[in-house]
Amino acid sequence: MSGLILPFINLGVLIGILIHYTRKPLKNFVQSRHNTILSELKEAQEQLHRAQEQYEEFSAKLKAIGAEISAFRDQTRQEATQARTRIAADAKRVSVAVVTEARATAEGLVTELREQLHAELMVGVIARAEKLIVARLTREDRVRIHQEFSREIGGAP
Repeated sequence: MSGLILPFINLGVLIGILIHYTRKPLKNFVQSRHNTILSELKEAQEQLHRAQEQYEEFSAKLKAIGAEISAFRDQTRQEATQARTRIAADAKRVSVAVVTEARATAEGLVTELREQLHAELMVGVIARAEKLIVARLTREDRVRIHQEFSREIGGAP
């Protein structure tokens, strides 16, 4: 055991010298490392905070876009319904106008045709009556008509 005491004393002296000379650099290293870790931790927290703010901002924008899309869809549907109603009303109005115009045109054509037929019928009746009168008119009838005509013209003022 006496042989072990000297090495233990040497070991103690060595450890004492090491502690004396390495305490300050070791303390400085630990302090520096501690400060570096704190600095990196603060930076990581700031980055996390910025990332959370950006996430919230983008989430809000996405929700707003969703609402915008929904509103746009509703507006488009409403405009399509209004356009459909307007087109149907215009088509009905145009069809009524076309039917009314066609009816008026048809009535005008029928009236014109009636007048033409009536005129042609009258011309035919007059021509036929003239032929019958000429065919049945005797010499005495002609003299009598001539005398009556002369009296009417002569008696007129």
